[in-house]
Amino acid sequence: MLRSIVALLTASMAFAQQPLAFDVASVKHDLSGGNGGRVNTVGGTFTATNSTLQALIRYAWDVKDYQIKAPAWMNDERYDIEAKPASGTGNRKMKFMLQNLLVKRFAMQLRSETQTRPIYALVVDKNGPKLRPSEPADSSTANSSTHNINANKIPLSIFASMLSGQLDRLVIDETGLKGTYDIKLEWTPDSTELGTSVFTAIKEQLGLKLDSRTGPVAMIVVDKAERNPTAN
Repeated sequence: MLRSIVALLTASMAFAQQPLAFDVASVKHDLSGGNGGRVNTVGGTFTATNSTLQALIRYAWDVKDYQIKAPAWMNDERYDIEAKPASGTGNRKMKFMLQNLLVKRFAMQLRSETQTRPIYALVVDKNGPKLRPSEPADSSTANSSTHNINANKIPLSIFASMLSGQLDRLVIDETGLKGTYDIKLEWTPDSTELGTSVFTAIKEQLGLKLDSRTGPVAMIVVDKAERNPTAN
């Protein structure tokens, strides 16, 4: 699993160095003063509004926040991007174009490396799992928010990946359980004494457990970047 992640990061970063570019692209500071950012590719145009550079890296390289090591300002300062590719460009190719755009406009120097970091291992609790196997006719779906995960017909490796995004830490599936499951997990965001933490919810609702460990994590390391993007 680790080797595949490292290979993906290395390949995508190498691809970004190729002359794959949008036809037209505007990159500028966002002056709205807002906090929430958004990204979309509606109508074949890539648009980012009020987005941090770290969020743009996360989107372009398909990584999570815990896989990015970058200067603190890259998660504070916000930018607007509107970029138009050639007609018929798919989303995957557009992400490579975005990688190349970010590297060029922000004069970024970045690399991939593997670091030993805190992780979680998803294991079966001592009392056994409380999982519902999916039915053959079920459709595969996966949705999550800040306090729940609802998924149908997914393997536990996908569930572990969803938890990684929620906990901002790599979660690896070590349950040994095969097949696909329908999973409904609910907890209290920023749990108080009266709420249910995600750790307790996983144990009580699913019969699983998160063990704290350390392990290798594939990272993107930003060695240098300019706050002000080059002119359009």
